[in-house]
Amino acid sequence: MDQMFAFQLTLVLTTRAARDVLSFASQGNAEAAGGEAEARERGAQALSALLLPRQAFTVYLRNGGPGNDGEQVIELRVATDAESAPNAGLVQKLGGKTLALVGTEKRDRYSGDGQFVLFGARAIPDVYGQKDAYSQTAQVTFSDSGGAEGGLPAKLAAAIAKMPEPRAQRESVQRRLADWHRYLGVLERTAKARQFSVTYKAFRRGPVESHLIFTLDAGREPIAWDKLRSVVDEPLEVRERRGLARTEAPAATGAASPPIPPDEDDSDDWLLGSVVDCSPERGELRIALDDDALKLLEHRSVALPRMAALVYKASGDLAQVRRLKFGLELLEQGYGENPRLSEFMFEAARAHRPPVGHRQDHRHRRDLLSKRPARTAHADCFASEPGGGQRPEPAGASPAHPRPAPRPRRPGGIGRCAVFGRQSRRHLAGQDSREL
Repeated sequence: MDQMFAFQLTLVLTTRAARDVLSFASQGNAEAAGGEAEARERGAQALSALLLPRQAFTVYLRNGGPGNDGEQVIELRVATDAESAPNAGLVQKLGGKTLALVGTEKRDRYSGDGQFVLFGARAIPDVYGQKDAYSQTAQVTFSDSGGAEGGLPAKLAAAIAKMPEPRAQRESVQRRLADWHRYLGVLERTAKARQFSVTYKAFRRGPVESHLIFTLDAGREPIAWDKLRSVVDEPLEVRERRGLARTEAPAATGAASPPIPPDEDDSDDWLLGSVVDCSPERGELRIALDDDALKLLEHRSVALPRMAALVYKASGDLAQVRRLKFGLELLEQGYGENPRLSEFMFEAARAHRPPVGHRQDHRHRRDLLSKRPARTAHADCFASEPGGGQRPEPAGASPAHPRPAPRPRRPGGIGRCAVFGRQSRRHLAGQDSREL
């Protein structure tokens, strides 16, 4: 978790930043600001009315990269996902948006006080005020008068400088994920190409109580039997005949029915069941009713239309594609716990290893919990080096009752601790042989 820094910033606006503030603040607009000095004065007043003094705002600080003079540029966004009354008040003043400030920290040439010089200011949608992997959390109080105690803490400034630049990182990730986006596009088109609808003209109970046998209407359009065979155990939904009038008849070559148009109104479609099998010779399709649909039909809560369409939407495939796309978008936008994830997932060598000695053997902790002497675990374990670490003779051992010889170690330097051998054997016995 990020360390929470709390500090004060003295804001100084450039003419450009002042005009940016006036463009979205309620006090006026950039064109009516007049000269540069007047624009800076009015912009400072407008910004002070938004960021009230002596109120701590929760903000997210991001690395804006080096400026024209080599200074560290920092982007500050007022958080929208934090429980903060000042933040909520700002979002309300901006009509549901939040504030993004871009600038750098400098020292006043006369007083030496720290100042945060703003290059730009924008009102951005509230979704961009959420925490992401490219930002550092802080509590900031804004002021229009300098002070030696103000400014970014040195530790925070160093942490921001080490963070990846969001724009450059995002562009790099997008380039690397371009093939994945094309692949998901192929999967989506393939799933949509599997969609189809068939019309039935009658149905009856099957030999199994939960089965229905539908007689399909081949006179309206050719039936896609190949598609029906490919969706065994997959769900079909019922669509009233009101939607069939908009279905274009395919060519007389016997081609399958076209995919369902994306704008087809399916708000009243309901799940019927899954395909069991089909019989092209008899023109029949057998469906196993969904449990909920079976109950509704038995209680006459819904009535199955005498003639309607059975629709296959490939919902499972499309849902998986949507989930993968959403995951790629989150990765591109930096919404992850690890700010370096998008780097080392492509280059594993860039992943940081834990320091030597940081990882502890769980067996030592188990010794402490069971109040067993730590010597027992170390002495009874096989040595990690070949030929070393002979087991000590246990107390009370005699030539009449010698201790069994130790089992040979597994290849690859894998040993087993005698203290926990019973638990280890019980654990391995419960695993599948393919995992061993």
